[in-house]
Amino acid sequence: MTDTTSTSETNSFDWNSFLKQYSRELLERMEDRDFASVPSQMIEAVWLGYPGATNEEISAAENRLGMTLPPSYKSFLTITNGWWMFDALFGGLYPVQEVERLATKNQEFIDNWNEGWEIGGGESISVSDE
Repeated sequence: MTDTTSTSETNSFDWNSFLKQYSRELLERMEDRDFASVPSQMIEAVWLGYPGATNEEISAAENRLGMTLPPSYKSFLTITNGWWMFDALFGGLYPVQEVERLATKNQEFIDNWNEGWEIGGGESISVSDE
């Protein structure tokens, strides 16, 4: 018997199920004060995502960025074009129309990383070019 499942099918991640569960769990963990900032339609739908991006929108971003986005990320974008709030530390995820290279969006982050941030007791974080 021959397996006719394509490589893309066997390596795909079920973003839809994962994000539905994540959204539900995140909303369940929220404190009352947190709900004031959540759009009411998201609370009612129990969904912190947005309508998915089209293939044309994803292609336009790839052309603008001059690169091919990873398959899993493109799959994510077709389920939700961005995310209202990933978590309290990181906030939301950009829609594909606003995705940009880190150096364009946040050069300060790169500069801090390259200079070696200090953590905890003053230990420096740095990564060599290798």
